[in-house]
This record gives sequence, C-alpha cells and structure tokens, in this order.
Amino acid sequence: MLDESDAVQNETPESETLSYPVAGIGASAGGIEAYIDLLHSLPLDTGMSFILVPHLAPDHKSHLVKILQGHTQLPVSTIETGTVPQPNHIHILPPNNFVSISHGTLRLENRSDKVKGTLAIDYFFRSLAMDQKNMAVGVVLSGMDSDGASGLKAIKAEGGIALVQEPSSARHPDMPLNSIAADNVDLVMPPAGIAKELTRLGYLYAHPELRQLEEGKAAATDHEILRKIYQMLRGFAGLAFGLYKPGTVHRRIARRLLVTQTDSLRAYLKLLQSSPEELRLLHEDLLVGLTWFFRDPGMFEALKTTVFPKIFENRAPNQQVRIWVAGCSTGEETYSIVMALLEYTSAHGLEAGIQVFGTDVSERSIERARAGCYPDSVASEVSPERMRRFFVKVDQGYQVSKRVRDLCVFARQNLCKDPPISRVDLVTCRNVLIYLGQELQRRVIPAFHCALKPEGFLILGKSEALPDFTDIFDPVDRKNKVFAKLEATHVSFEVPRFVTAPADPPLRNHESEPAYPWNGVELQHAADRAVLVGYAPPGVIVNGRLEILQSRGQMGPYLDSRRLKASIVNEVREAVERAVAQEIPVRMDNLRMKDNSHDLEFAIEVFPIQALNAAGKCYLVLFVAKNEFHSRLELEHLDEADGNLTADAVSTAQLRQDLNASKFYLQSLIEERDLKNEELTSSNAEVQSANEELQSTNEELETAKEELQSAKLQTVNDELQQRNHVLTETANDTANLLTSVNIPVLILNNSLQIRQFTPLAQKLLSVRLTDIGRPISEIRMNLAQNGFLFSLGAGPKPWSGNSIPYRNDDSQDSEAIVTYLLD
Repeated sequence: MLDESDAVQNETPESETLSYPVAGIGASAGGIEAYIDLLHSLPLDTGMSFILVPHLAPDHKSHLVKILQGHTQLPVSTIETGTVPQPNHIHILPPNNFVSISHGTLRLENRSDKVKGTLAIDYFFRSLAMDQKNMAVGVVLSGMDSDGASGLKAIKAEGGIALVQEPSSARHPDMPLNSIAADNVDLVMPPAGIAKELTRLGYLYAHPELRQLEEGKAAATDHEILRKIYQMLRGFAGLAFGLYKPGTVHRRIARRLLVTQTDSLRAYLKLLQSSPEELRLLHEDLLVGLTWFFRDPGMFEALKTTVFPKIFENRAPNQQVRIWVAGCSTGEETYSIVMALLEYTSAHGLEAGIQVFGTDVSERSIERARAGCYPDSVASEVSPERMRRFFVKVDQGYQVSKRVRDLCVFARQNLCKDPPISRVDLVTCRNVLIYLGQELQRRVIPAFHCALKPEGFLILGKSEALPDFTDIFDPVDRKNKVFAKLEATHVSFEVPRFVTAPADPPLRNHESEPAYPWNGVELQHAADRAVLVGYAPPGVIVNGRLEILQSRGQMGPYLDSRRLKASIVNEVREAVERAVAQEIPVRMDNLRMKDNSHDLEFAIEVFPIQALNAAGKCYLVLFVAKNEFHSRLELEHLDEADGNLTADAVSTAQLRQDLNASKFYLQSLIEERDLKNEELTSSNAEVQSANEELQSTNEELETAKEELQSAKLQTVNDELQQRNHVLTETANDTANLLTSVNIPVLILNNSLQIRQFTPLAQKLLSVRLTDIGRPISEIRMNLAQNGFLFSLGAGPKPWSGNSIPYRNDDSQDSEAIVTYLLD
C-alpha cells in the first residue's frame, strides 16, 4: 500500500524514459528455478534491462547473484541506490529492501520503512509503469501469494507489456493464477517462452517506425493510417479517439503492435480490417484505467477535513448525499469514497442517505465494478481494519461487503456526450482529463459544473488543472486538486446535451476504407446540430431569477460581457415573468435596439423547460431578428406589389412558430421520460437483484436454523448417552454386589413388589427370577422367629432393614435381611 509520498512521486509527470525497455521480473517461492529456466533461454543482445525482484528473507544473506551468474553469460549485480538500469544487464534486489525507479534511476528503500502489507513486486511495477510508460515490461513467475497482480495492471494502463508464467509450469502457481484472474495479462507461457518473447520485444522496441509512433513523430503516411484506425474505432464503439491526446492513443496502438508481433502500422491496419477481435482488444486497451483502493491518501484526508464537513453542514437528516465518480474504471475509487464517507459519518455520529454513482465508458469495467470482487493483492492496498470492516473473503479473492455495494450504482456513460448525473454534492474525475484533448475538456468541465449543487465540489487528479474555467470553479485545496463550484452567470456548453461530438477529420482516400453504418441516435443528433447552426435563432437559458445558465448561437448583439444588454433587460424580464406566472410560452414582438449604430428589430420568445428530475424550471429565451420572422416557404406569400406580408401569411407564421414551440417542449418531455424509464429499469434490476439476495439470505438462515436445531439435538443425545452409560455402570455394580454378598437379601419397591434378591435369599425364601415384579404378599415364605414359624406374607407390615432369624439346611441358626426400596 503506497503512502502519500509514493503516490505523489508515482504521478509526477516529469519522468525520464530510458531509450531502451526495462523488464521487471518478480517471483516468490519456487522463483529460483523459474529464474534459471528463463535465463537459460535468454540471449545476450536483447537490448533490454532486467530488474529481478524476488521475495528474500530479510535477515539472511542472499547468494542469488552467485547462483544466477552460473546460469547466464549476462552480467549480474546487486542493486544499489542510484543505479541506472543498463541494457543486457541483470540487476537483483538485495534482502530487506524495496526498489523503485524514478527518472530512470533505481532507488532502494528499507523494508521496515514501508507500510505493513506493502508488496515488493507491486511496489516496483507501479513505479516502473509511471516512470517508463510503454517502455515497461512486467513478468510474474512462480510464487505463493498475489504479489504482482496489481502492478501488472499499472504497467498495462501505461502501455507496457504484461507476461505471466504458465501456472502448470510453476512450482507454486498462486502468483500467476492471481494475475490471470485479475485480467491484467497479455501473454501466458513457460519461462523459456517468456525469454523468447522478451527477445522479440527487444527487437520490436528498437524498430524505427515503432519508435517514431511512440514519440509522436509519425510520418505523413502514418497519420493517414491513424485516421483510418480512428474511424474504425468510432464505427465500433462510437468514441472519437481522434479528439483524445495523441500521445496516449499512439502508445496504446504501439503496445498492440508489440503484442500482435506486427512490425508496421500499415500491417496493423490490415489486421484490424480482417480481425474484429483485434479491433475489440485495441478498444479495450485504449480504455484501460489505472486505479487502486485509496489511491493518493492525501486526497482522502482532504475529503474528511474539507469536503465532507462542508457537505454535511446544515444538511437535513432526510437529505441524501449524492456523489458522482466519473471514469470509475473497475470501481476501486468509488468503493474507497463510500468507505471514507461511512468512516466519517460513524466517527461524527451522522445519519444520512448515501448514493454514489460510478460511471465509465467501458462496459467491461462497469461489470467488474458491480461485482466488487478483487484479487488477494487488494490486502496490500487496504488497511487490516478496513479489510475486516468492508471486505468479505471469497474464492476469487476479496469482495466488497454488501453494505458498501448497496450504496453504489454503476452505469456506462460517455462523458463527452451523455447527460451528466444531476444534483450531486461531489464529483471526482481523477486522471481522466489527462487523456482528453482540449476540445473534449471544454465539453466535460461545464457538464460537471451543471451536475453539482450550488455548494458542490469537484476533485481532479494531481496532474490535472482548470486554467480555462476559473470563472466557474474556485480552488479550495490546490495540492489535492479540490475545487468548489462558483455560481457563474454564464456557462457556455460547447456541446448541448443532445448533440454528440463531431466526427473525426475526413479521410482523403476512401477506396480501401471499410463501410460502417451510422448509429441512429448519432445520425439524429448530427442532423439536429446542422439545423441549430443554420436555422435556429440565438438564445439563452435562464432560471427564474433571470440568471443565464447557457447561451446558444451568435449572441453578440444581445450580450455585453456575458450579461444581457441593459437596453433589453426590462423586456426580457417582463417576458420571463409572464412565462413564470402563466406557465405558457410568451412572445413579445416589435422590439428595437442599437447594434453597432444600426437599428435591430427583433422579437423575444420564452419557452418553459421542465425536467422530470430537476428541482425547478428553466426558460429558453430566443431572440428572433426581423428577417428571421418567417420561413422561406412563408416568404413566397409576400405581396410582390408592396413587399408586405398578407394577413394569412402572418397568421400562418405565428401558428407555425407556436407549433414548433410545442413540439420542442414535447420533445424535451419525451426525452426526459425516456431517461426516467431507463432509471426505473435500472432500479427494477437492482430491486430484483436485492430480492434474489434476500432469498439467498433466507435460505442461509433456514440452513443455519436447521444446523442449530441439529446441534441442540446432538447435544441432548450426547447427554442422554452419558446418563445411560452412568446408569449401566451403576446397575452392573449393583448386580455384582448382590451376586457377591453372602447374605440373604430381598429388595422390595414402595409397592412391596420384589425388585432384586441375592442368590442366598433365592434359596432361603424359595423365590425365582420369574417372581421379580410380584407383590411380596403373594409369596409364602416360612421363617422362624423366637421359636415360632412366621409367615412374612401374613404380617401387617414388612420389615425395613430389620434382621430376622432363620434356620438353614445345616440346622444352624442365622439371620436374614428383608428390606424394600423407596421409589
């Protein structure tokens, strides 16, 4: 788990990329065998530097350098702080240390100085990705934990290559399996195959055309090929990658050339044209996001000290906290913010509904975010306390607890053209704008402004800023990129809500270009845009206080420093007030104003705009100049004699305008209804999912109940068996006693029924085993007492513990004991 200084370092944009690739090779248990197998097949001239990061015992001297030096002719040395990785050289991490790379130089750090749970391979891979970008190669070999899985994701996100040992060839396959399960791998092969792949990559990295593409120095013919690739990507997923920053896109394309073993851009274009699967893989590579749990601890500290207190200030208990995580990738950022918010509310005794929206353009990332399952390496990113509180151990690793997942809603969204999430308290969009060109940034930032509540916050990544939007966002924490929303009187949207991004630049040669059909929605939006530009009058959208929220079209004649000109403010205010009071469209004709020493005659039209999920109404104010009063068809009805419109033409024009206004209002309602239906469908799916989870929980409770009942019965049964054992032993002891005693004893119960007797009593009293259970009164036994014969059965009461004399067969006087048992 990186601390704050590490996060800052890793996001430093001034990293110095070496002119040759650097391969980080990590291994744990069984790694020495894998290292030896790899080095046996590695040639001497790959042009690549190798950094070996093994798991070594911190208190034992390592002999790994000597061991490996005996299996390769490449020079092998131990890393020291300040070492610059050399090509065709093997550098090995010494025991009790971590290693990172910054500005092309290796740096050792003592293991004891790192946060507990930090993994050495992940730590180096992340720094390697940030420092060397697409010149980084990550290799994970045999090992018993999940180290390396998270680091490979960082390398892929920066355009590098991720290789993993075939699990069946590893002595301990846990590390390779965890990396594969995290879906962060390009190729899986045994160590000898990895050596051959590293050799091939070293050759391709040195290829001149590939180097030019990575450095942004592509030839003119390559620009033509790139435009065709952009066009194919747009037809595949509707995303205009031509408006992204070229360096990022070119590095990802160069990465695919390395993976597919393609040595030229033209050959790769042919591969794309013949392989839809490769087009899909390129699209996924372009959307790979770099994220992990609680990335940049300083930002989360700013949330707890600056943002959350302001959000909860004067908030009603029943008012929901709404947060939007734009570009959420696989969900780590979204879940981290929810956990931080739960910790804050718990620590301050606050209660509030929480709803966090995570959106991303990649459907695959959204699916993984919804599942909330992450590899075992997540334990190195999250503190043990948070692991116990917010995670559950599952077969695949760890899953975010249901309590946290229930507070999150994930959905696919294109920030450049889809409607933003509305009425949110906080928007986080970290490390997304760095991939977007200036034109896309000018569309996305105003959308964030409109999505936020009046006192909302925007948080960006450490390498991102808002130099062109100081009038709508105020920096609150410059170090952690926290901005507060300003209530601006004018926010200009480059792209309206229902207008998509423009197409990529046209291609000069269309003969070999594959045909892709237009998307129906994009076709409609493109047509609407053309109509708005060519025929729609200029206008502004205002709220009930006459504050300008948006402007549309050429508003120069009507605005002065982003405000309505003083000469028309009163007329606009009157028209808006009438529309507010009557809830109907309002038109004011025959208005005049001065524009550059010219008289401008115009009309004002005000249309109420209502969104189903918005707190209040807005109003569209259109300024229709005199020469725009009538359409071309209506101008045909002009009286050619005097040039004036006929009464029928004027009436038709008025009715047509009213009809168009009604259509506009109806269309907005229809679109809002469709949006609401989509939200209801999503809510229904969530309810069904919750119902399934409840059913599953009920089944688990039933199973637990049965197990509890079974446990109770088992306990009772054990107790009864123990009592039976005791009684059996007691009965055996009594029987042994009666058998061994040489005194005639007769034992009766409380009802004077025979229970037991000794063998001597059986002989004396003439009783048999069949007499057990018979009343003593039914037995005639003659005993002599004081010289007389006495019938025991005739006596009024039995003796209890009394002795009576009797004469045995030897005519000797003796005594017999007669007693009875009390029940």
